Amino acid sequence: MKKLLLLLAVTASPGWSQQARVTLNSDKSSYFLGENVLIHFSVENLGPGPLGVDLGGDYRGAPRSLRFKVKAFDEHGQLLEDPHPNPMCFGGLGGKTEVKPGKAFVTSLALAHYRRIPQAGKYHIVVSHDLGWKSPASASTDLEFKHPSPQQAEAIVQAMAATPLNQGVSWGQKSPDYRDFWTLSYPIYLEPLEKLAASQPEALIGIGQTPVIAAVPSLRTLACNPKLKLEASRQLCLRLPERGQKQPGFGSEERARLARLGWSPAFAWPVGALARELIGMSDEYVCQGAFMLARIGQADDLPALLQCLERYLPAVSSYPRPAGPGDQLERAVAALPWPKKFPTPPAIRGAWLLKRLLEKPGPPMIQKGLVDSSGRVRELAILAIPSAQVRSYRDRLKLLLHDADPGVQVAVCDKLAGEAAILELVRATPNEWVLRAAAGACTAKHRWECALALCDRLEEKEHWLVVFQLLADQVMTRVKGNSSNGVPDDSELKILRSRWHQFLTDHKGELEAGRTFAQIPSELIPSNFQFSP
Repeated sequence: MKKLLLLLAVTASPGWSQQARVTLNSDKSSYFLGENVLIHFSVENLGPGPLGVDLGGDYRGAPRSLRFKVKAFDEHGQLLEDPHPNPMCFGGLGGKTEVKPGKAFVTSLALAHYRRIPQAGKYHIVVSHDLGWKSPASASTDLEFKHPSPQQAEAIVQAMAATPLNQGVSWGQKSPDYRDFWTLSYPIYLEPLEKLAASQPEALIGIGQTPVIAAVPSLRTLACNPKLKLEASRQLCLRLPERGQKQPGFGSEERARLARLGWSPAFAWPVGALARELIGMSDEYVCQGAFMLARIGQADDLPALLQCLERYLPAVSSYPRPAGPGDQLERAVAALPWPKKFPTPPAIRGAWLLKRLLEKPGPPMIQKGLVDSSGRVRELAILAIPSAQVRSYRDRLKLLLHDADPGVQVAVCDKLAGEAAILELVRATPNEWVLRAAAGACTAKHRWECALALCDRLEEKEHWLVVFQLLADQVMTRVKGNSSNGVPDDSELKILRSRWHQFLTDHKGELEAGRTFAQIPSELIPSNFQFSP
């Protein structure tokens, strides 16, 4: 098997300057399309002392380790498609590791999650990583891919089913083969995957990733099986076309590709029928059904969606509004047009009003929304008030500052920004999000009063951190970021409150005049709190 050996004189970080050999290899030189190909990136220390490599911090929530840069070229030198062009990532564990002399640090990468192999042929693979060195290290190898026969495809699917899941390996060790049905996204595998799905529902992932229209009837049929209905529905959702223009987001390019290559409007009716069945089931099924109808539903689907949404409106009382059935149903309701004839049954009054409020309503609808029993409807009614008309709703909005729904209170803060009435919430609300909204709505005119109200709450141990952060926002010119470790004891918070009270008293005139401070005295900062430089 051909592989590139790269001999480097590297400076990984102060104190490390050694020779290293970087190689890229695989267990075989030839594979069938769809097999889970692992390529092994190895950094070998050839020097007499320890070699430092820095990896990780790039995988949590992502489909792959993002610091590895993988390119694959066909026989004509064309760069292959990235299957995850806009991946999400929340960091992860990582850092510097020492490689002892004569030892190697190996990382195994699943090629299919870095580059999409489109067809049989020979390909040149190049992998690089910064490793924390002054210049990235890279290595390459050549692989051949063959198209399997139907019999070979059946055997590959069975072999995949028998392979263990990825159990992880020790840091720096080569990974053994593991199961990943995601890689079997070629039409030749559809039939064996369908057969396997009844006993191993995980096989639905391979069908869902196959970018051909034939995958749609396959998934729709499998969704008739109660044990497969939820996962088959999820896989169908991945290929539904977006309705109208949609802002790009994580995974949107992947869904757009599946919709372009593996969807036909001819399937809107059978998949829509599945969606209508799903919204009459339990929460997780409702989410899938609403997601489908938001994209392929018709005006005649609106009454059933509104009736379903009506069931969830009383449950939507927390803030931020939780993702779930209510959220998905609201999106679907907003997406669909009204049918030509739509009576308003009392059973769906709140949901009907919610849709009206999402459509630039006039004063009569807003007035109805402000007194509705659903907190979410009241919130939307507040948000629908045009800025130029806030004054005419001012008295009602002041009453809603004391609403039981935190989302309503946050919306009122937005509309009454700059008014002294908001200070009541700064002084008393037990809800962190309402407190943030209220403090943020206090303009320079009330900066000192807001800061004093926050100062008076510094001894509330359950709220001390958010209170202190908001207090710093009020008096400092710019707060870049911060970190904290633990909760100060009661005596420290009491002293802190007294010091802040004195500081605010001494600088009352300056704060009321709109002045802020680039820095604050160190005695005003809790011992376990640190501002970012």
